[in-house]
Amino acid sequence: MILDHAAKLIAHEGVSAVSMESVSNEAGISKVLAYKYYASVTVLLQALLAREYRHLRGLLQVAAEDSETLEQLVRQSTKVYLTYTEEHGLLIERLEAEPSVANYGDPPESSHAETVMYLAQVLHDNFNVGADVALPIAEISYGLPVAAAHYIIHNDTKLQTVEDITVTMMLASLESTQKKYQSSRAVLVKPESKERDQLILLTSRTGASSKTRTRLSPKARKAMILDHAAKLIANEGVSAVSIERVSVEAGISKALAYNHYSSVESLLKAVLTREYRHLRRLQRDTVESTDTLEQMVQQSTRVYLSYIKEHGLLIERLEAEPAIADYGDPSEYGNAATVMYLAQILNDNFNVEIETALTIVEISYGLPTAAGRYIIHNNSDFQTIEDIVAKMVLASLASIQEKCQTSMKRLRKRDIKESRWAL
Repeated sequence: MILDHAAKLIAHEGVSAVSMESVSNEAGISKVLAYKYYASVTVLLQALLAREYRHLRGLLQVAAEDSETLEQLVRQSTKVYLTYTEEHGLLIERLEAEPSVANYGDPPESSHAETVMYLAQVLHDNFNVGADVALPIAEISYGLPVAAAHYIIHNDTKLQTVEDITVTMMLASLESTQKKYQSSRAVLVKPESKERDQLILLTSRTGASSKTRTRLSPKARKAMILDHAAKLIANEGVSAVSIERVSVEAGISKALAYNHYSSVESLLKAVLTREYRHLRRLQRDTVESTDTLEQMVQQSTRVYLSYIKEHGLLIERLEAEPAIADYGDPSEYGNAATVMYLAQILNDNFNVEIETALTIVEISYGLPTAAGRYIIHNNSDFQTIEDIVAKMVLASLASIQEKCQTSMKRLRKRDIKESRWAL
């Protein structure tokens, strides 16, 4: 009951509305009794998020166990996931935006982790997909329903339409990779390459430690401060950043650092905004230089994943801070311009209505986003992941484009009185 009332408060007013007093008032109990069950607001919020994950995992597990074919597994798990998200997604999203809550005991993605593992096992056992690529394929493919869920939460759209698009794209993307990996296994990451990367990182840190005082322009000075802040975040986390620490790393006075950035928060916002801007520019230049949809998908995938491989951990850590991520650029990894551009291409070249095209592209971007997370957190072969994503995106776009021209195309209806078949 306490969790139910806390959930209602968060869904209607946000996490900031939750206190032990407000929850106990809503539940009609004393604050002392509420504290008996939950020692703090953080503990209460952690328990609420854990309950949401547990409920969703249970529903997905049942859907997976009841499925006898790959198509049934995709359809039923997608329906369950999106239906649950439509009702509980805003609550879960707001809880996951609180680092102290989401990082406790159960990672955000684990609400469907068992289904991902189940799908990977299905690909391995039934379609001869190598064990070394079955898991990344499954994890990346689940970027589609995750992106679809995000779209449902933030857009006024029909659940059935989004569900149909997601299922079609997911089945096509899985089929494309299943065919590719039936006869060959992916290249394994070699230990020496990892050691070489570590050596490069160590060399860059060593180079950064020598501080030579030079007279720089204000613009160059600000860029240097951001560079050192970014290195600190990537190596030690956001908590390691202070104006004093960054000024020491940059070899400047604390007063000079404050002259450019009045607080740690303004500094972190500037770092994240710069990352978004760099990635947007790379994406824009890439899509403008391509002539076909295939070229666009392949090259933009390469640009995006290459950037995430180098800067993804930095961006992820900054985006985990609600006060930072909500500032200045709401688009995840700065995709908005590319999404609109690709949606316009689907509309102009393939007769897909613009509203549907935007939905399709938003959902399709779940694949590279999921692949980016996979690259950040797993020691995997980059080229293999890039190939998987490009193939899945192209197959999913081709399948849904065909469907949009027929069964999903809006009918043009005459007034019933004007119809020649009217009685």
